[in-house]
Amino acid sequence: MAQVDPETLDKVRALSAYDFARLFILMFGDADTVGFRLLGKKSDNTFEVINSDDSGRLEVWDPKVGSLISYSGTTTADGAALGASLIDGLLAAEADFDGNLVIITSGAYEGQGRVIRGLTTGGTVTPISNFGGQILQDVTFTIFAVRTIPAVFTPTVGAPAGNWNSGVATGGLAGAVRGFAVMGGVLFAVAGNTVYSINSSGTATNLGTINTSIGNVG
Repeated sequence: MAQVDPETLDKVRALSAYDFARLFILMFGDADTVGFRLLGKKSDNTFEVINSDDSGRLEVWDPKVGSLISYSGTTTADGAALGASLIDGLLAAEADFDGNLVIITSGAYEGQGRVIRGLTTGGTVTPISNFGGQILQDVTFTIFAVRTIPAVFTPTVGAPAGNWNSGVATGGLAGAVRGFAVMGGVLFAVAGNTVYSINSSGTATNLGTINTSIGNVG
């Protein structure tokens, strides 16, 4: 029996089922001609034939990827104009997928993905923004158990200790604010001819007086 060095064996082990299929076809010709089939082992220890579509992509999902799929289907009617929806009557028997991600997997707009907006139990999938065009009947699509949530940033603004624009010396400021800037994470303000630093609670600290300025202060 021929011996295979460990490095070569590791490289072979790293090949996917698709890689093996391409190698066999390259070496021996079309799979139907040479009569071989790729088999994938299932969770119940039985085997199934691994097929590929016309583009050579495997049609059997990796189990880890498959766990992310909520639903795969084919449109049963033409969707709304301009890509505003897709229609699959079988969705009526499924759970609601509002908020999930839908990806078109065939047709003119294959590969486009959108977040679903609204109930899907009526058989209609409405994307949060239109697909590239009308999704016609007999187009395949997949709904994933993936949701995107926009980040929400709440700014922290200190409450001013007085009315900065009143022109009156209030809250420790010697006059109306003429300008302000943030430098190094600190808010600085010029009120009258005095420079202040302002902390997160709005308290002003006198840093000194501007005696002469050229141009517009602030």
